[in-house]
Amino acid sequence: MSLACRSLSETSDECHWADGFPLNLHIYKMLVEACFDGEDGTIVDEVDEVIELLKRTWVILGVNQMLHNLCFTWALFSHFVMSGQAHDELFFAIRNLLVQVTKDAKITKDPDYCDVLSSTVSLITGWAEKRLLAYHDTFSTSNIDSMQHMVSIGISAAKILAESFEYGPETKEKTDVERSRITSYIQSSLRTAFAQKMEEAKSKQSSKKPVHIFSVLAKEIGDLAAKEKNIYRPILKKWHPHAAGVSVATLHDCFGSELKKFIVCLRELTPDAVQVLKAADKLEKDLVHIAMEDSVDTDDGGTSLVREMTPYEAGTVLDKLVKAWIKERVDKLQEWADQNLELELSLTACQEGIQQLCETTAYKVIFNDLSHVLLDTLYVGSPSSNRILPLLKELGSILKFISAAVHDRLRNRLITALMKASFDGFLLVLLAGGPARAFSCEDCEIIEDDFRALRGLYLTYCDGMPEELVVKASSEVKNILPLLRTDTETLIRRFKQIISQSYGSTDKSRFPMPPVPAQWSPDNPNTILRVFVLSK
Repeated sequence: MSLACRSLSETSDECHWADGFPLNLHIYKMLVEACFDGEDGTIVDEVDEVIELLKRTWVILGVNQMLHNLCFTWALFSHFVMSGQAHDELFFAIRNLLVQVTKDAKITKDPDYCDVLSSTVSLITGWAEKRLLAYHDTFSTSNIDSMQHMVSIGISAAKILAESFEYGPETKEKTDVERSRITSYIQSSLRTAFAQKMEEAKSKQSSKKPVHIFSVLAKEIGDLAAKEKNIYRPILKKWHPHAAGVSVATLHDCFGSELKKFIVCLRELTPDAVQVLKAADKLEKDLVHIAMEDSVDTDDGGTSLVREMTPYEAGTVLDKLVKAWIKERVDKLQEWADQNLELELSLTACQEGIQQLCETTAYKVIFNDLSHVLLDTLYVGSPSSNRILPLLKELGSILKFISAAVHDRLRNRLITALMKASFDGFLLVLLAGGPARAFSCEDCEIIEDDFRALRGLYLTYCDGMPEELVVKASSEVKNILPLLRTDTETLIRRFKQIISQSYGSTDKSRFPMPPVPAQWSPDNPNTILRVFVLSK
């Protein structure tokens, strides 16, 4: 017994177990468990009395107030984790004790204490950061309060590790620890979430949907940025005032890296290129808006953050592609013109060239110059709220200009080509309008009124043009309109009937994809399928 109770020094009256500090600490950690309820892990009501009893063992086990704070912090943390972070009183106790542990760590150089401090706080930090570095997977609206607790614990533990050997007054490092850790959490979690969205977009692309993978990804990243802003930013902003700016910059960089690979491979203007570049431009504007909104109270209003974000320059790239596309066709026209002059082409060939020039001009006017009031706007969201009037106004101005400036011998050809292109564009909106458009049977009356208004425009502005030309150019649209009044069950029945007639008997659940026809028709399966897809 005398050996077991020998003192550490001959002059001290204190006696400790002779087996060493680790055993003493382990025994004390087991004794601390008396402060907790054995069933639910909460702190017992008599905790103050239990701690007073524990203090009587300090002289035997070599424990002091600082080691007690550390052991009790670990015990609280262990029960907080085992309870699934369900007990707020455990969190508040941990938070208060971590403040005291931070103070203790600054005033002691005891190597045993420092070893225990380092291992304990490292375990707490590791547990918190494992979840916070992927907080999009860990937290949602249902458990967002737990995230605030976890961030508080993780930041406090990280500060202790960073400041455990600092004995001077607090400096800027305290703020730097908070911001650097929050920045790491945001960047890591969003990069992980971006990779997941990328995989989801690839899976959607593999299902042969007509939307390009980067268009899908841009939409998903926009939704992710909104989720970050509405759910996670209010919590993270408590430790980092520009948390939203960090998240926006991270998402902007992630998408920009992938977009750059896409742009490098672009060689010519294609529908996919236009679709992706427009989606990228919209995403960038949305992200910049969030960044500016988050930095409205700063000195520069967020302009410095925006300047640090490498711009996508989607508009510039699109302009270059359009110019290259136009130049290529102008060069071809020039080549054809030179060949015509050299070979003295016949009048028929010249007439064909004029017709091609009229058609090229007409389709450029409709699908490029008037795209903002036709493809980008007409019937988007709701047919009743985005009707054809804006298109009619701009198209009317163009028809007036043609009537005044173009020679009589060419005027009707150009107007006819413009009329054909406008009805083709109207059909494209109805049959390939994309996910932003949907039509119900009730919308048919609106569409028919707009169709009559478009046809009436050419009859009004084109004096001398035979009415038969207008009827012929609009016949394809007129034949399709009855399909819009057809209910979905009838559309499905007609589609199955026509497919069966075309391909013979087949598995009813797996009909082949009908090819795109040269001309839309109410009896064509591809046309019926497109009407069905866009029906409400």
